[in-house]
Amino acid sequence: MNETRFDFVTVVFSADLRLLQLQARSLARFADPSNVGKIHVIVNDACFKSVGRLFRRDVLPEYGALAPKVRLWDYRELWPGGTSKTGWRSQQAVKLLAANLVETENFVILDAKNHLIRPLTSDALITEDGRLRSHMYRIHPGFADHFRRACAYFGYEGEPDLTTGLPTSTPFLMKRDLAQALMAEIEAREHMPFPDYFMESRAFTEFYLYYAYILARLGDVSQLYQNRMSPTATLFVGLAGKLEESIELFKRFENPAVYCMGVHREVLLQADAGQIEMIKDLWARFGLVTDPKEAAYFTTFTKPFPKWRRFLPL
Repeated sequence: MNETRFDFVTVVFSADLRLLQLQARSLARFADPSNVGKIHVIVNDACFKSVGRLFRRDVLPEYGALAPKVRLWDYRELWPGGTSKTGWRSQQAVKLLAANLVETENFVILDAKNHLIRPLTSDALITEDGRLRSHMYRIHPGFADHFRRACAYFGYEGEPDLTTGLPTSTPFLMKRDLAQALMAEIEAREHMPFPDYFMESRAFTEFYLYYAYILARLGDVSQLYQNRMSPTATLFVGLAGKLEESIELFKRFENPAVYCMGVHREVLLQADAGQIEMIKDLWARFGLVTDPKEAAYFTTFTKPFPKWRRFLPL
């Protein structure tokens, strides 16, 4: 019988804590506890102790009955020595390193910007024959060279197909053993820890590295993944201030198969009043906020602090 429990992984830094509160609340409301193994929150930030204090005070209670399943990690527990340049690239490395923490054969990677809006059942994540259910789409043009380099690195023969592939964004469903094998192969080849090479090379993105590894070793992903419609709609930075495009995007939420919503922190900082009201209305519609004051709390927050100030309350 295939395992239907999934560990969940979210990599965060200090400025993400309010969005993480919303994510925690959404998991408490919509995740089936029987399908949740552990919830790993990995702090990709030098100020772990201070972030941890705020996490325990403001975030952990929002997980409700799932709180005993939550584990908070300093990223340096996965990456001895860490890096002086925590940020987007170190976040990518840590998402792959999370394979060394999780206890289930498959796990779900989230960003702090993701929150559930409908019940999440095992059927939405895995088929009866054990394949992960993931949406697929054209290789992102901005990362096509990263994908090609990853395919070449692992010895994939021929020109890779750019018309379809695993997603570049979260939620991302990953197989633990494959991620571990990928990192072990790189370490054996480069004679250095995987995250150090990933940061030094600057040649890859985490999800396309993983996808290229599958292609190079198995030829395709069909035996591991079943293509499904996208389970999410996300307001990325490029949509900040673009009300009409946001209205079109939000139409996806009428589909009951869409179980996740994403709002990038920078969108909340740059959005116009119309976008903010739409976001608040959706949160209320799906039961994530109870009143306007609470909705305003999740849409207004301090910009990221300089590293020496990140211990201050958000």
